[in-house]
Amino acid sequence: MTEAFISDPRYEFSVPSQAYLKKTSFHFVWLVRSLILCLALAAISSLHPIGTSLTSLSLALWIGTLAGSIQAFRNITVRRSLFYLAILYGLFELVFFVAGYLVPEERKALSLFVAYGLHFEAVFWILALAFFFGMLFWRSFHFVTLECLVIAIGAVYFLSGHRDFNFSEAPRVISDLAWRFGLDNFSMLILSGTALTFVIGFYLFSTTVPSRPRIDREGIRIFHYPNRAPRYVLGTLVVVALLALLAIVSRQVYHSYYDAVLSQTANGVAQFQNSDEAIGKSPLGFHSALGSNNQPSALVRLDGDYRENPTSPMLYLREGALSQLEGNELVAAGKAYDDDITYTGPTERFQGEEDISLLERVPVTHSVYLLSSHDTAFAIDYPLSIVQLQNPAPDRFSAAYKAYSIAPAFSLDSLRLRTPGDPRWSPEKRKHYLAVHPDERYGNLAQEIARGIVDPAEQAFALTEWLSANAIYTLTPNHEVDPGGDPVAPFLFGDMRGYCVHFAHATVYMLRALGIPSRIGTGYLTDLSDSKDGHILLRMSDRHAWAEAYFEGKGWVPFDTQPEQVENHADSDMDFSLLEELMGLVGPDKELFPEDLLGDEVMVSESSSARLPIGSTLVVMLLAMLSLLTLTKLYLRFSWILPASPEKRIERLYRSLLSSLGDLGFLRNYSETPREFFLRVQKQLHLESLSLHAPMTTSKYAQAFSTSLSDQALVAYRSDTENLKSVEWWKRALGFLNPLTAFRFITGNLK
Repeated sequence: MTEAFISDPRYEFSVPSQAYLKKTSFHFVWLVRSLILCLALAAISSLHPIGTSLTSLSLALWIGTLAGSIQAFRNITVRRSLFYLAILYGLFELVFFVAGYLVPEERKALSLFVAYGLHFEAVFWILALAFFFGMLFWRSFHFVTLECLVIAIGAVYFLSGHRDFNFSEAPRVISDLAWRFGLDNFSMLILSGTALTFVIGFYLFSTTVPSRPRIDREGIRIFHYPNRAPRYVLGTLVVVALLALLAIVSRQVYHSYYDAVLSQTANGVAQFQNSDEAIGKSPLGFHSALGSNNQPSALVRLDGDYRENPTSPMLYLREGALSQLEGNELVAAGKAYDDDITYTGPTERFQGEEDISLLERVPVTHSVYLLSSHDTAFAIDYPLSIVQLQNPAPDRFSAAYKAYSIAPAFSLDSLRLRTPGDPRWSPEKRKHYLAVHPDERYGNLAQEIARGIVDPAEQAFALTEWLSANAIYTLTPNHEVDPGGDPVAPFLFGDMRGYCVHFAHATVYMLRALGIPSRIGTGYLTDLSDSKDGHILLRMSDRHAWAEAYFEGKGWVPFDTQPEQVENHADSDMDFSLLEELMGLVGPDKELFPEDLLGDEVMVSESSSARLPIGSTLVVMLLAMLSLLTLTKLYLRFSWILPASPEKRIERLYRSLLSSLGDLGFLRNYSETPREFFLRVQKQLHLESLSLHAPMTTSKYAQAFSTSLSDQALVAYRSDTENLKSVEWWKRALGFLNPLTAFRFITGNLK
């Protein structure tokens, strides 16, 4: 590097100090730039696979960045450097051209040399770009601003695939990280955005440190103020304040959208709550379905085949029901009406009573392993019992339970000529399920669609077929609805654009207008063709709402719209590798006894949750502490050997001697000068001399640090350590195990 100094006295340096400062800052900035650029390269590779090894590209990036940084400080123009790169590229291309010409045509596909040549282009251009940008970084003061802007734009583009919370799109890294850390995709998205903001800020701060060398027409400048005291406390407070501001903004963004994410997952269907919390509320949303969400939700294992499923290959797993008409929306009515819903949490035991009036039913036992938290347990159709299972993998599953259901085994054709409703219902309950919407247009449209059809089941089929043929499925209907207005009317009597929430409400309103008791079921809808060996992976995109009608002897039957026209959908490809991974985690089901089952047993006591660590754990912890202590002591004793400036070397020599004396029990008092401390130690140990304090004092108050002063300190250090050998060896050995000096060094009190 060429040396050029500024005449301004604020920037004056002695030659050794300035050279060391530039070298350290140069290496620090180069390492930070290389690391950030490698992370950016990995992100680009995840979005658009390059085909060449990421390790090779990263190595080329590191080499190119270093070469460009070194070249920036030499008296060589950018044009000449680019000319040299062009010559190098031409030589390599010539070599590969000749090699390709010599290899026979029939062997080119098998030639390793030719195959490696296919990757040379990518490696060379990464190296060339890193070299070129490395030169511009050091020679243009504003280039770092451009780099930060490009990184910010790239970060926005990197996460833009998840706009409208569409987590099934690229980059899949968000979903993968969310799964590995046990978080939901939305939380992982916020954390990723926060981390990227922090990285950009760290990069801007690290590459603009005051000691960073800068090249201009006058030579190399270092913006540093040696005559000003370092404001470590103020700087720390500013950094902490900025980090706190970033955390507060991220938290506000998270909470601003979290309610929307909860109210609408993939199909606008959120989780159903327990009985008391659910009454009078609806987990459905009309404004937007927020996009596809492939976050894993649960693993379901069927114990045996359910071949009698009337809706095969589609399987409905009911979580809740909405049957009470309140204004322009259906809400939960509670167990007083929908008594077939469990209204119990996944960690609560449930025992129901079988309805003997329901015909053509078969028992279906299935185990559910939850991958995300749920307020209410869900199961196939009509569960009679739910028992808790031992969690086979607590780091993956939040809870596990087994459900025993009496599932329908009849065909949908058998619904014909069946009477709608249950003759055992009270007039109040029948009126509840037949409450019609005040807008007469629902009844008029239902009558028009079902004109000439007498059988209630045929009428229900006609309604769903009409909606399937005319409705358009979209995640973003964007209907304008006044507060308190009817959110279904713009769909059914407007553009017919909506999703399952719109379809279910419209179907129930028209069914009730025809005198057919109906409600909305909520939960999951999955395709059994995506299962493997009886195992089904449920995702948030499988959450669903559908219309149900009650027929005597059959119970609640789904009448679900399957629109033929799809504008955009919430479906996402099944991750079979994840499904197989989860299948490997679950073994034979092990039921858990209720907590009160063993309460009266005299010989059974509850195990304490607090347990002592096992012996091997204690040994590992002890070894880890000893290793940390040993490494700290070794650094204290021998760090002066490492390359450093004369000033730093004298400081390390002094610290090494203080460590040796501290191990012997001698620590400098707060008001004691170094000279007084050394004289006290010398007297108590009966030593001839301890002379390191002299060069240390000189260096502390000197205006310059020369190599000769460092050499004097080294001679004094060796003399003092030689004098300390007069102390018994066993005292010195035991002193090395004394952790006090290591703790003082870590806390900055070894002075």
